[in-house]
Amino acid sequence: MGNGIKHAYDERFGHGLLDMEAVFKPIGNVGVATTTKASGPRMNLDDVVMQTSTASGNAMQAALRGKSFTAYDALATPFTVSGEALTTKKASNFDQRLAKFIPASTAQGSTAAQLASFSFAKEEGALPMGDWILGFGSTGTLTQKLGLTTGFSTLAAQQSSAFALAQNGRGFAFVNKQGQKTTSLFAFGDLQNAGAQNYGLGFASGYSFEGGAKLALGASMLRESGSYLGLAMNTMGNTEVDQFNAISGLFNASAALPLGAFDLFASAELGLSQAQGAGVVTGFDQGVFTGFSFGLSTQSLLTQNDRLTLSFSQPLLMEQGGAQLRLSGARDLQGNVSFDHLDVDLAAQARQLDFGADYQLNWGAQTALRMGGVFSLNEGHEKGEYGSTLMGRLTHKF
Repeated sequence: MGNGIKHAYDERFGHGLLDMEAVFKPIGNVGVATTTKASGPRMNLDDVVMQTSTASGNAMQAALRGKSFTAYDALATPFTVSGEALTTKKASNFDQRLAKFIPASTAQGSTAAQLASFSFAKEEGALPMGDWILGFGSTGTLTQKLGLTTGFSTLAAQQSSAFALAQNGRGFAFVNKQGQKTTSLFAFGDLQNAGAQNYGLGFASGYSFEGGAKLALGASMLRESGSYLGLAMNTMGNTEVDQFNAISGLFNASAALPLGAFDLFASAELGLSQAQGAGVVTGFDQGVFTGFSFGLSTQSLLTQNDRLTLSFSQPLLMEQGGAQLRLSGARDLQGNVSFDHLDVDLAAQARQLDFGADYQLNWGAQTALRMGGVFSLNEGHEKGEYGSTLMGRLTHKF
């Protein structure tokens, strides 16, 4: 080759060709600086990525869009990272919802009949204790019977109550009936995931009126460990990494009213919350959230063993709230790191509204059909987004 340069292999330097790709790659783990020194402690990027809350819609992503921060590797080399890399959406839960979309006997009663029934069957493990009854059930069944929610929909991707944050849990209630008034004390918990446990307690009062009308009021406390209204670290459940924690006060009201061939039902929720930051989130403002659901159901529409339920609901929505983020910035020649502070408005940018229909038909004791669908306006509390879900299931027992 020219200029006295010869291509050969050296035992020490190899071919002598630079691996330019490796030159520009980070050395070791890349993380967000936690001190003013680039060579100091860092939080691994994977540990500070947040799964966004559906209650806030795309508020966190929108606040970070167009923003950037500086991450550092093991040699304190700076790397610019897009702010949107700090968020990710939760995976779809359609498979789990479809598995629970099971036809129920029309004899079990409509949503309105179950709402604020304050009753627990012996087969559910109910225990009489003097003037009180001790009942057990899943979080959804428990809160429906106490008049706190209209139950958890398997059709809808998001629920209208913060109780759904513990929807895989179970609970118990002490119920006392005195004439037309019923009082209950209850507790529940979803403790399936270590480091991400949600539980709470509260009380509810129910009133029955002539003609079958019912009214229920309740107040409760919800404790989230590892999340804040669903906002969680991507490493939720990892006890070695700081996680969000929150406490919320819930105020619920519901009503059921028979009206001829129809049963009307409604429930509403108002919540106040306070949370503790983690990762790049240094703190939260007090939050206010709401949810509601109402609808009607009727039986014997086409046959004597069918039931149709129509519903209109708003999934859990952050009406007011905020977060403060601290993002590491550039370093100077001496390795001193600057920090940028970002205030994020967590209030949802739009209000999702769900229109649902659920039809069930029983053919004798062996065969049952269930079909349903939901149309969502401003899906995910994002303005102009639409979504729909259709499910069907035919069950036959041999």
